[in-house]
Amino acid sequence: MNLVQVDTTRLVDKLKRLGTRGSQMAKAVIQSQADLMVIDAKRRAPADLGALRQSIGKESINDGFIAAVYVNAPYAAYVEFGTGVRVDIPAEMADIAAKYKGKGNGSFEQFKVAIKDWMQRKGIDPKYAYVIMMQILHNGLRPQPFFYPAYQTMRKNLPKKLKLAFEREWQAQFSR
Repeated sequence: MNLVQVDTTRLVDKLKRLGTRGSQMAKAVIQSQADLMVIDAKRRAPADLGALRQSIGKESINDGFIAAVYVNAPYAAYVEFGTGVRVDIPAEMADIAAKYKGKGNGSFEQFKVAIKDWMQRKGIDPKYAYVIMMQILHNGLRPQPFFYPAYQTMRKNLPKKLKLAFEREWQAQFSR
């Protein structure tokens, strides 16, 4: 899935104006909040074989002033937003979700193999594979949001944490 952003430019600029320590604090807050988002998204992600959870990660950009949280599993958007008639896309994620609209790249045979593998892991009789497949094709899969809720939490907390870091550093520098 593509990146979503939180604009904290003004708060980061305030911290940078406090010098090296302020810049270090801004980076630390940004990176720690991104780490918490990764942990939260992994906790929320459904886990069958664990590949979706393992594909969630973070990359530091711009010398640590930007943290990119990502999901590399090719099916992540379908899990996040659902499929077919069950699709549920938050308005602010519409541009990202639009890139995944339509059919996936897999064949019907690959679908059948994946369903049968899943059924075996769940202890479901394989004679129901066709019925389950038709149910999925007809009704879709329900959304299982994991990334967006983690993003919402981080988006709410990051400005607060940066502001708190600024206030603490301001007091430390000017109360000496």
